Amino acid sequence: MAKHTTHLAIIPARHNGATRRPTRSTTPNGGLRDIHARMTGGNRTLHLQGDLLVEALSHTTRRDLIDRFFALPRLSFLHLNTRKGKARLHFEEKTTKSEVLTALAVIMRSRVIERLPLANDHLLLDEEHPDAIEISRVGRELTFWRIEMRNPGHYRLWHPLLHSDIARQQVLQEFATLPDVVRKAPSFLHRAAIHIWVRPHRIDPAHLIDILDPVLADYMVGPTEIARQPFKEAVINANLALSPISDFLFPPVGLANAVLVGAINRSHIMPAFRDLRHGRTNLHLLYLSIGGLTLLTFNFFAAAVMYWLLLFWPREAKRLRQQYETDFLSSYRRRPLRVWVERKGSVIETRVRELTPESVVVLNPGDLVPGDGVVLSGSAKIDDRRITGAMESQTKTQGEPVYASSQVLEGELRIQVRSTNEDSAAARIAAWYVENLKINPEHQSLRANEYAESAVLPVLLIGLLGLYRGGLSMAKAAIRPDYLTGPMIAEDFVDLAMTIRAAREGILLANASSLAALATCDCLILDDTVPWNTRGLESGDFADRVHDHGVSEIAFLSGEKSSAVSKSNFDAIRHEFTTEAKRAYIAQRQHFDHIVAYVGDCQAEAPVAAQADLAISVLTPPHVTPHGTQAALLGADLIKILGLLNLVKESRAEFKTAFGVSLVPNAASVIGALYFHTHVETSVILSNLGTLANYLRYRSMMRLE
Repeated sequence: MAKHTTHLAIIPARHNGATRRPTRSTTPNGGLRDIHARMTGGNRTLHLQGDLLVEALSHTTRRDLIDRFFALPRLSFLHLNTRKGKARLHFEEKTTKSEVLTALAVIMRSRVIERLPLANDHLLLDEEHPDAIEISRVGRELTFWRIEMRNPGHYRLWHPLLHSDIARQQVLQEFATLPDVVRKAPSFLHRAAIHIWVRPHRIDPAHLIDILDPVLADYMVGPTEIARQPFKEAVINANLALSPISDFLFPPVGLANAVLVGAINRSHIMPAFRDLRHGRTNLHLLYLSIGGLTLLTFNFFAAAVMYWLLLFWPREAKRLRQQYETDFLSSYRRRPLRVWVERKGSVIETRVRELTPESVVVLNPGDLVPGDGVVLSGSAKIDDRRITGAMESQTKTQGEPVYASSQVLEGELRIQVRSTNEDSAAARIAAWYVENLKINPEHQSLRANEYAESAVLPVLLIGLLGLYRGGLSMAKAAIRPDYLTGPMIAEDFVDLAMTIRAAREGILLANASSLAALATCDCLILDDTVPWNTRGLESGDFADRVHDHGVSEIAFLSGEKSSAVSKSNFDAIRHEFTTEAKRAYIAQRQHFDHIVAYVGDCQAEAPVAAQADLAISVLTPPHVTPHGTQAALLGADLIKILGLLNLVKESRAEFKTAFGVSLVPNAASVIGALYFHTHVETSVILSNLGTLANYLRYRSMMRLE
């Protein structure tokens, strides 16, 4: 279709809230820039283009122009290209170009235009934004979401903010909380798109927009993007790109590689020499030695590949951890979109966000509890183990509490909802996890670093042997294996897997240091600030099983005589102990270099918890937020302490396995270099096979968790 030129009288521009007076073109060549208009799509799509649109689409006037376009009553979709000055208007019904332009001219002259709600417009319209902006009309509101229903069970969603890793991650996390969403995944073809598969006819586009717009409004305060090092990445990528040329095609390019290798290793110089002055070797010295041999042999390709992989693996592991962490946290935020509510003698379906403290909700088998509340009538078996720490599903009857994210397994209930969203017990647990799952750089990969550091001196000696037997190339191949990345990936994933497994057993783990501290515990202190019980334990079984884990002393400190735990055969039971006496008892044990763990009410006995080396809270719902502790037990069950000690044992065993998985390929590469004269490329391949094996192994483990 031919393109025609129209002299559109007004394109609005707003400055400080005032609309600029219209500028009119009186002649086709009167010096003003023209707007080109054409109709396509069976007279349902109008295309506008011109320099005036470039000006009107600046970030100061963009919102006003959008409002004026949507003042056209039949406009359903608007696509704006802010850089090229293009607009595409799609209408619900067929129309003509002259009819639209006439109506548009009247709208552009109007001084007052209704502003339709547009969620998150401040994030996209108040500042300069890349080319395309798409806006749709949904009822009486506008939205940046474009939702394509491929079939009743499959949607594809676009939003410009999904270009951000943070926004995309939070949207996927929100989908994980919806029981009607069966599967979700980012699009492989479009970075700003997401696919979801749902139970047919249970979710419609209006529901999705209501759910997701608030999530995107808060995305700026959500989890951080995976940390990037732009300069280092650029140097490593440049080194990798040039290395095949210098090694195989044009050797003089190796001078550039030499400069890049020097830049990569510059940060290792001072830490290496600082430890050498104190008679210690560290990983920085090993990396410097590898870089030095690379420069001396003037062969860069294998080293360039290894530098790139050393950057890739930690970043990929961190991305995967974020994914599994998101799915785990979503289990505490699962909630239905709609529930059946009693209202004026009838039962109607309503949105969860419209519930009030007076709402009476009817729950049936398979339903999720929408918020914390109390049972008014009925009887049902409910799975709330993650919230209450119960050993198995519980039957709830009149007057008993129920908690958000729990699921009705069988039976029916009428409940009165008391709190929803962030006020629920499940949300408080999730918030605690969000805060504590952040990896502290000071405690990150401690065991992996210790393992790698202990390997440095033997590796350097092996390098000297290789230098003696076969020269620089053999030495480089012998010391090239990576002793850190595989164990580091394993440590990170084992800790998260244990955290998820502990949650299923009613145990909250704050971070990796919780298990590490408990592994060295010599003395376990319990007190009567919580009502301990021995469910699931045989008589006298508890103390013997704790001793089997290497804890030498188990003491029970009571404010008064108690028989509740007398069958547990503690090593020491002390009565009439005050808070100060408990602190003194712990201090006495610490004086003899014992590592002391305190288990009890860490809020009521805060001074005692502060004195201990490790404090473990014992919590009962609905007060399920730990107070300044590294771990917590949901419920005063002695068997949960055994569960925690078992997790410590499993964690250490898994990490030893990870060491073995990394060690075997590394040992094979060293033997190959020394006795079979294999090249450094073989060492790179074998070493990364070990890292890949750990990565795949723990990715599979996390899927099972």
